[in-house]
Amino acid sequence: METIEVLIADDSNLILKIITKALLENKIHHYRFEESKIHLARNGMEAFEMMGKNRNISMLISDINMPFLNGDDLVEVLIDTNLHQKILTIFITANESIINHSTKKHTIGTIQKPFNYQSFSESLNELLWKHHEDKTSKRKQQAKQITHIIDALKILCKKHPIGEQINEEHFRKLVDTYFNDTQVVEDEEIEFVFYSIIDELFKSSNIDIQLNQNDLKCALNSVSNTQHTFTLGLKEIISSSIESCQELLSEKKEIQYQLILNELITPLYDKVSIVRNRVIHYRPKRYALMNPYLEHVLDFFEKIDYSIRDEHLSELLAYKKDIEEFSLWMGNYCKENRLVEDIPKLKNSAKLLQEVYEKYTTATLNFNKMQNYIIGEIEQHLFYKALTSKEISSYLKKHLNDITPNISNLLLHLEKVDHHEHKKLAENDFHYLAVLSTDIDFLTHFKEEYEQACTNIKIFCFAKPAFFEDWVKSNKVDKILIDYDFSTSIFNSGIVYLKYFLKQNSKNKALKSLIKYNRYYIAASHDATAKEKDTLRTLDAHIIEKPLSKNSAKQVLVYS
Repeated sequence: METIEVLIADDSNLILKIITKALLENKIHHYRFEESKIHLARNGMEAFEMMGKNRNISMLISDINMPFLNGDDLVEVLIDTNLHQKILTIFITANESIINHSTKKHTIGTIQKPFNYQSFSESLNELLWKHHEDKTSKRKQQAKQITHIIDALKILCKKHPIGEQINEEHFRKLVDTYFNDTQVVEDEEIEFVFYSIIDELFKSSNIDIQLNQNDLKCALNSVSNTQHTFTLGLKEIISSSIESCQELLSEKKEIQYQLILNELITPLYDKVSIVRNRVIHYRPKRYALMNPYLEHVLDFFEKIDYSIRDEHLSELLAYKKDIEEFSLWMGNYCKENRLVEDIPKLKNSAKLLQEVYEKYTTATLNFNKMQNYIIGEIEQHLFYKALTSKEISSYLKKHLNDITPNISNLLLHLEKVDHHEHKKLAENDFHYLAVLSTDIDFLTHFKEEYEQACTNIKIFCFAKPAFFEDWVKSNKVDKILIDYDFSTSIFNSGIVYLKYFLKQNSKNKALKSLIKYNRYYIAASHDATAKEKDTLRTLDAHIIEKPLSKNSAKQVLVYS
């Protein structure tokens, strides 16, 4: 347990006493407090002076409203002097909304006033426990990423005889620069970090090898992919079930029909459920049509922006490949009657064998159906990543300006499909947009304008929230648009309704992708947007300005 020095800053003597008493009880996880190492300050300026004199202080518990220098200003000064990196900061306040967002993100949390020493101790415990868990998780993630980078460097050293030239000490310093306690490397940034480290390392070690981006990507992917557990392990599930069944039969003289059936089938059906729960909320794509072209699209996007591939996309692609291989293997397994070879004791149980094979076939068919949903999720996620990439988005705006950027149109543009193939793909390549407004003229105008601009969008208009909600929940809608001027006896504006709708559907699987990717929009005038600026920022909704313009609506709905 770590003994630390803490500074409490508050202009109330009572608050200082309550917090001191709570700390000295030493019921805080992972930390220990001693009276000689608890420092008290009655205003922000006094607190800053104490921290300047005592560099051992590693925790600050500060009020927001204080004389001379308030809590926000105090943290800003800590940031300016780089002290915030070593000091855990907790704010105490009766009004959390007054805390500046830019300083709040440099704290580990806030404790609400009023409190007594017991409730304060519980709240602090909760904050520090969460901080400790986050820190532990981050260190594990960093250790895993560092291992990937080291292993990728080893592969480069094998491919090019440069091992003796590597300056290991400098390499460690470079790694420590990118992976420290105050900086988290996001998964999508790991390639950039790897490229930067290798570039600086080669320069400092005087290694004269020009590696292209593809060489570096291959080195990193060859080690990082082996660390992930993306595979569904379907063949392994069958092997494990057979082993369990063999053990069961070795212990019993008679075959228990239902027990054997459950042992062989249940684990596989559990996997079917896992995949279904993961992807069923996405609109299915016709697997046979779309599958051959996904790699073309992915390769093209990667040439423009290598960060298009992330962990989630790699997982989905691995699932797709795993199911393809499993379907072929399972077909041969059933056709060749190989279960009797694996479990000879079933040879005389014709009815049991037939039922097992039927259930294996049903499971395989269900997995194949899931591929339609996996393709749908890959397309959704791939284009979300593409549109959030400045480089790819610029390319699409420039080269597909007159048509909606989607997989079928992009493939036609890249000449990977002819017009006949494009027509078949386009029939499967559409989005649903639901629009809610009590203004019939607005609904009519919007439908006419936007359907002309984007032929692959199917627009459904509603004037009543009940009809809107029922349809949205049962049709895997891709986007929703609410008129700001929409109002009822319950909702005085479209923003109030949107807040209600998102809250009510936060756990709705059918709307998961819509909420995850912020595909909700408000149609509002410039004045309304200015008036509701803070609310809109909190909602993170996209704005389509009224009066409607075909081009501006297309830009927002497609590229936001």
